[in-house]
Amino acid sequence: MLKNQVPPCRAIRNVVLWPERRRLCRFLFVLSLCSFLAATSVFAGHPTADETVLLSLDFTTTGPDARQWLKRHGFILKKDMENERLIRLTGTKNKGLLISVEQAAFGLAVRRDLDFHDVGTVEVQWGVARYPKGAEWQRGVHREPLMITLFFGPKVAADHFYLPDSPFFIGLFLGKDGSRASPFLGKSYRQTGRYYCFDDAGENLLTTSSIDIDVAYKKWFAADVVPPLTGIGIEVDTSGLADGSALAWLKKIVLYKRIQGGKKNVHR
Repeated sequence: MLKNQVPPCRAIRNVVLWPERRRLCRFLFVLSLCSFLAATSVFAGHPTADETVLLSLDFTTTGPDARQWLKRHGFILKKDMENERLIRLTGTKNKGLLISVEQAAFGLAVRRDLDFHDVGTVEVQWGVARYPKGAEWQRGVHREPLMITLFFGPKVAADHFYLPDSPFFIGLFLGKDGSRASPFLGKSYRQTGRYYCFDDAGENLLTTSSIDIDVAYKKWFAADVVPPLTGIGIEVDTSGLADGSALAWLKKIVLYKRIQGGKKNVHR
């Protein structure tokens, strides 16, 4: 409630009889709650039976050599993602790709050979068993055990000369703070990057997160058209933390085609 807003019950107490006032208050409360939930979940969605799968990456099939599996599927390993001593990648049949960060590290696995137009819902099945101590996006400590980054269109100039050029992107990650109506801005790529936090189902539990890219991209970048999705990144960043150890897993990433002229996806 806004600071200067009059509570609905107080505003009508001298006009409506008690039973009617009580029913009206309940109605107003439910209406306010629905409005709040709609605001915080406007970008979330889930696939329907009518949506076509554009790409499905099933990480339960990675097998014993997860790095080779990633390379076979078009991913390029960068930074500490190549260092088994810092980031251990293990393929499992139940949880998919286990990502164990042994100490402060920053690693990427990026696939940049995609060209998917009209992307609708993006769904990620994943989880976190242990968050890195000290990571807290709300306070400006932008670190996470796992982030899925979606790239759109060609590379554009970075906002700092010392940074590599990058396409527009949306980074998705899990957190204890829960989903918000608006994304985070990073310290760099402020014009071309947005970061969205999904509420996890609980530590060591599988979470299925989905987002309507068509709605989110247009809103967050004030765009009329969404460029083709040209890349996917898997990122680990616990760099600079005193105890950078963490544990997460990635089970599946699915891209669905947007339904032309259809209804927007609804919140799960």
